[in-house]
Amino acid sequence: MRHSRGIALPVCLLLSGILLLMALSALRNAGDSALLLHTLREQQRAALLAQQILRAAYAAIESEPGLLPTAADALAVPHSQALSEPYTATTTVHLRGTDDHCPEFTTGTRRHYELVATLSSDQQLLSRRLGFAVCFEVCMTAGCVPRLAVPTRSYWSTGEPD
Repeated sequence: MRHSRGIALPVCLLLSGILLLMALSALRNAGDSALLLHTLREQQRAALLAQQILRAAYAAIESEPGLLPTAADALAVPHSQALSEPYTATTTVHLRGTDDHCPEFTTGTRRHYELVATLSSDQQLLSRRLGFAVCFEVCMTAGCVPRLAVPTRSYWSTGEPD
């Protein structure tokens, strides 16, 4: 019986050490989870903001067709989206190709465009793309004023910025 008296203290210290390690591990996991949740919220917020910027730029193009490039050079498109402090955005439209399948006009050319919104902050860089096509009438007679058809969307895309 005398030998069992001194075993209580080491067992209690061992159990206390195990409980301390479990508590520290739980706290670290809670901190990691909170950081991951914050990062996911910021990514969702940035993606939503980029889509809103694309919609605003697309609306600007619909109301002002002069914003469309006629050559392969990209043109900047203004957007009216208010941005909060950490974000900056650029919106460009690129001519990606042409064909002569234009159902709106018998003599026309269809141009394929890609609208790219790039959103950046101190922590991330995000890009959203919107593809669309516009039919332009090709005039064959003198005095003809070329008409422009309503743009038609072809795809939404996410991806890495150029």
